[in-house]
Amino acid sequence: MFETSDSAEVLGNYHRRRKIACKARARSIVEGEFAVTVCADGARHAKQSAEGAATIADFLLQNFLLIAPKVLAAGSTPQSVDLIVEVLIDARAHLRARWPDADFDALQSSVVACLLGPQGLCFIHLGNGFACAIERSERNFRFVCSDPHIDIALGTFGSITDVSWFSQLRIQMIDGCFIFAACMSDGALALFQDDRGFAIRKLIELGLMPADEDGPLAAFLDTALARMLSEEDKAICYVCNSGLSQYLDQLISTNREVVSYPSAKALQHAASARESRPSHRRLALALLKHFEHDRSRAFWLKHRSMLIVTSAMIAIGLISMIFLSFKNEEADDVRAIKKLIEQSKKQTQNP
Repeated sequence: MFETSDSAEVLGNYHRRRKIACKARARSIVEGEFAVTVCADGARHAKQSAEGAATIADFLLQNFLLIAPKVLAAGSTPQSVDLIVEVLIDARAHLRARWPDADFDALQSSVVACLLGPQGLCFIHLGNGFACAIERSERNFRFVCSDPHIDIALGTFGSITDVSWFSQLRIQMIDGCFIFAACMSDGALALFQDDRGFAIRKLIELGLMPADEDGPLAAFLDTALARMLSEEDKAICYVCNSGLSQYLDQLISTNREVVSYPSAKALQHAASARESRPSHRRLALALLKHFEHDRSRAFWLKHRSMLIVTSAMIAIGLISMIFLSFKNEEADDVRAIKKLIEQSKKQTQNP
């Protein structure tokens, strides 16, 4: 069902300057007809949240894969919720046993995950972060996401180590045949978030790149503009199949570089998050859009006549400048000769 999976984590400027390890972890796995993506993001100021995020991501990846067939078969029932909650409780116990000498609060980590099967998916959301997927039905496609910050205030952080972790847990079951799913940290979400919605085309193009040793996913997360847009650690993972290229073709043909979120509240959050950025990060976002737009073939075709006229005007301007410079040089020579002639006349008249 799913043919490709990849993940990447990149250290943000905030931790890079302080020489602190990356606190975001992303993992993905495909086994038969089922797949799981998990992203765990440690709290910025929690002392051992990097260890907490790595431990939680690895544990949940394997254990969510074990329960994925049962959870997806049960659908939106108490049975599926119980299975997920049991794994999260085990994850808390595993975290405490793995780091027995650490303060449990120092291991803070948010969790966002996606369980996928032949007939549906399950989003698991605890704290911040973002998950999205694309469903295919005949020739129609549908974008779905975990709607970040629906029930929590902007800027708050929820963790699996919190006493009230269960009250922050959100579980979404969605039926359908999915060709793509991704999970990412808040730091990575900032690179795809627009005041109009989610930059889906950018993510899909990354998903279609071959996952080789050069790491195109990590390279994108660590560009200079990406570091300007977000100082946070960035982690992202995805699974997909070959049908994703058809979705990209549809995005290009319909000029849908951005898709709005399913809920108005999430769209409002995206606009608020963008406006809360410093001015230099808003400038970086504008530059990123501009450069990406310039690289696209559609842009050059759409503005071909304008570019030809502009090039012609520049060429005419250069030719005119060269002609005028020659003309000025010739006029200076003529004036110099006239001056010499006048001086010679004066000398002959007044020996």
